[in-house]
Amino acid sequence: MTQLRYVLIIVIHIISLNISSLEPNKVDNNWTKYLIECSLSKSQSMESELGSIRGIYGLAPNILSKALSLNEQEKVSSCLLARVNLMKRKVRILIFFDTKQHEDFYKHGGADLWVFEGAFWGNLFADDRPAFACYNKRLMEHRSLLSAAGRVCTISESESRSQCGFRVVGDCDELNSLSPGSKAYVWIPKFSQ
Repeated sequence: MTQLRYVLIIVIHIISLNISSLEPNKVDNNWTKYLIECSLSKSQSMESELGSIRGIYGLAPNILSKALSLNEQEKVSSCLLARVNLMKRKVRILIFFDTKQHEDFYKHGGADLWVFEGAFWGNLFADDRPAFACYNKRLMEHRSLLSAAGRVCTISESESRSQCGFRVVGDCDELNSLSPGSKAYVWIPKFSQ
């Protein structure tokens, strides 16, 4: 139970982000699930009041036993930011945490069935909890379709902020080499136009 308490403390810290998709001071079970899935590897799981939750990405496999390094904080944060779903609709996404994997997916036919949405990064464990996104410029002409699909965190609303509260810094192609930190590159299924 100590492990669960540590995970819930992290979740409460993340929820205090004031992302508009969350109700204040409410521990959302999805955030707990996402934190575990992002942090633990596929061979790890955790029992909790939510049931057994198995890891997926393995970005911080030691999260239950030690504090996260800065690199792990950024990796887990990018994963959590990529999974924010303001519309609370089920949306299939592919996430790559490596630029080469992201580029290889495109080069080897991934774009036939999927479209690159954008990238997410930040550090939800830092005191100021920076949260950033960049977008796929070619997708911005189909904003209404993107919104209908429930993916709005790369769409800048006002003062470079998305509806999710992330700072949208521009087109990913132009910023890729300039933005520091670990990124989550997100692909969504192609939608009919």
